[in-house]
Formats: sequence, structure tokens, C-alpha cells
Amino acid sequence: MRRTITSQIVKHAKKKDEDEDDLSQRSLVPSGSTLFNLMCSDKTKGSFALGTMVNVIGDTSSGKSMLALTLLAEVCKYKRFAEHRLCYCDVEAALSFNIPRLFGRKLDQRLEFPEVETIQDFHSDFFETLDGDNPCIYILDSFDALTSSEELDRSQKTIAAKKKGKEGPGSYGQEKTRGLSGILRQIVRKIRSTDSLLIIISQVRQNFNAGFYGAKYVRTGGQSLGHYASHEVWLGARGKLKRNERVIGRITSPKATKNRLTGKVREVEFPIYYDYGIDDIGSCIDFLVREKFWKKKGNKIIASGLNFIGLQAKLIKHIEQKQLERNLKRLVGQCWNKIEMNLKLNRKDKYE
Repeated sequence: MRRTITSQIVKHAKKKDEDEDDLSQRSLVPSGSTLFNLMCSDKTKGSFALGTMVNVIGDTSSGKSMLALTLLAEVCKYKRFAEHRLCYCDVEAALSFNIPRLFGRKLDQRLEFPEVETIQDFHSDFFETLDGDNPCIYILDSFDALTSSEELDRSQKTIAAKKKGKEGPGSYGQEKTRGLSGILRQIVRKIRSTDSLLIIISQVRQNFNAGFYGAKYVRTGGQSLGHYASHEVWLGARGKLKRNERVIGRITSPKATKNRLTGKVREVEFPIYYDYGIDDIGSCIDFLVREKFWKKKGNKIIASGLNFIGLQAKLIKHIEQKQLERNLKRLVGQCWNKIEMNLKLNRKDKYE
């Protein structure tokens, strides 16, 4: 029987252990979305590199917190992250997910919740977290919710002045962003030396002074966050997912506008369900069909390499029951790499 490239990939996948596969991906942190990983690193198994800081920006319905917690849940599956402290700094005090059910008992047991209020608190807490021997993966959700010691002091003075019938001290309210560059400079150096990862989540703000060429949306924090981040990812909500006329999830579309790993600007999308989380299998199937790597016959998908022809819902069950998730990811990686190869100029090198 003739062996295809796809069948060779599937057979190869069964032989390799996930932790031993592709040593070049061991320094990358898995996100829980194969397409998100590929967007960030051109690798199926990891997105952000250890030793870096990342800035994730989006509005309240774009899935920022879901993505961050899914990343932490994925980390719990790998022995190489066993010594990392997993910290989720919920500055907004808005975290309401059922952690054990959506992200697993392992994450629930390991997850730490630092309590910070100001940018100065965050600075000192992050360094205290790395004061021991263990590296960390630290999520700050969100930068916008932080205040500053100066702002708190000004607020107290204003309240005291009003009680006396006087006006309080005025300010442009820029204390937090003015000191941010120096703080991030120190933090980034510490991250590099400890194999840690810092993800700072930011909210989008509408830019009313955009003009003709300006960006429609911006984030707070000035240019410092973008300057020190190895990845800058903007999340957007593409649409709602419904069943029986009721919303059960949404489509999230992340775009890497800054990428120091590959230098590429890429955009993907995946569904997020309220009672399940990121649907990696569903997004991978959609990608392979959309890129015509898999063909469709009516409503049925011809899933080459997975020995299946049928509806998408049944294909998802087939993959889950037969434990073919790794095989699916390899096929998605092959498709992605083929697309990227076709985008190359293939010109003679300018320099020897």
C-alpha cells in the first residue's frame, strides 16, 4: 500500500513522547491553542519564549483572561515546568471562572493569587516571587487596574481638603506611566536570567485623536509596554456562538502585531465556549478545511490522515475518542509550514 506523507506523520506522532518531541520547542510555553502557538512561534507546541515579557491587549469580551488561564493549565501538563510558580494577579478582582472544572485540579492546586494595588506593589511582588530558586509564569490582569502610590496619596489629600472646604491637589494622572519604563527595564533583566515569563494584560481604549492615519484603538501605559515586550498580541471578538438562539460562546481573533521570535505579523481565530474554554480541535479542523488541506463533500469532511469522513461534530468525537489530538496538531503544523514556505521570496541571499 502506498504511504502518504500524512500517514507517515500520524505514525511518527504515536512513537514520540510529548515532552521529548522537538527540543527546539522546549523553551516555548504552550498556550492551549495550536493556531495561537503557530502565530507566535511557527511551532505547534509553544507560543511565547521563556525569559520574555508579553503584552496581550483586548476589550472585555475578547477572551484575554481565558487565554491566560488556559496557558497556565497547559503548563501543568509538562514536567519541564514543574518548578515554575504559577501566579495570577487579579488586580481587577473580576475572576469568576470555576478553576478546577475549566482548567483542572492541577492548576487549582498550584495557582497563586498575589494581591497588589499599585504599580509599586507589582514591582516589589514580582521580585519577591523570583527571590527564591524557582522561576515563575506571572500573569498581571490587568495593567489598567493598577494605580500608583502617588495617585493614592493625591486621592487622600483631595478627600481631606474637601472636608475642609478646600480644593485638592490637581494632576494629569500620569504617575503610573512615567515610572513604568524603569520598572519594566529591571523586570525584563530579571526574567531573562530566570527562565520566567511575564504576561501583562491591557485593556483597549478608543483613540479619539486618531485622525486619518492614527490607530482607532490604543492601550494605556505609553510606549513602554510595547518596547519591552517580545510579543504584542491584540485580541478581538469576531462573533457570537449560539445554540437554540442562546449565546454559548464567541469567536476570538488574536493578531500578533509584534513578534521577536519570527518577525511576522499573523492573525488566527478560535472559538471559546463558556462551559468548555478554547476549542483547539474545532479551530484546527476549521483551519484545515479553510486552507483546503482537507476537502469537503457536501457537509462531510474528508479528514486525510485520520481515517475519517463525516460531519464536523462526529469528527471531533472521533479525534477525542481515538486520542488523535497530537496527530491533528501535526497536520495543522504541516499545513501552516506549507503556507509559510509559499510566502517566501526565494531570492538570492544579499550577504554571505
